[in-house]
Amino acid sequence: MKHYNYDNRTLYEKFPFKIKDVEASSILYAANKILYHIANLIGEDADKVLEWIASTKQNFHKFFSLPSNMGSANSYTLFYDYDLIIKDRIFKRTVSSFPLRSGLASDQEGKALVKWLSEPNFCAVYDTIASTD
Repeated sequence: MKHYNYDNRTLYEKFPFKIKDVEASSILYAANKILYHIANLIGEDADKVLEWIASTKQNFHKFFSLPSNMGSANSYTLFYDYDLIIKDRIFKRTVSSFPLRSGLASDQEGKALVKWLSEPNFCAVYDTIASTD
């Protein structure tokens, strides 16, 4: 990164690792909602922040949820990181729960995730990686 003077455009072109992370995106969404509130409190223009919030809300399920035609009767709501190189989700089960706290996931998705985590054989059946939150 230092080699490219931290230039975002150059870094994007040169780095082969391009992942949209569900947890990081959820954290940024929550932070932007707070930033918007602060900007309003101090009388600053927050239109750009409002654009970021709307864009994240609009695109969240597009990138991080399974398309409805890929689900099965036994599938639960999980969120998947997105690989921008192959333009597809990274199908590794993780316990990404910050979308629930940030307000990006619906109550129905939250209930499905809790149900999945509450099954008695959760750890035995699924090869699941705990998330960072």
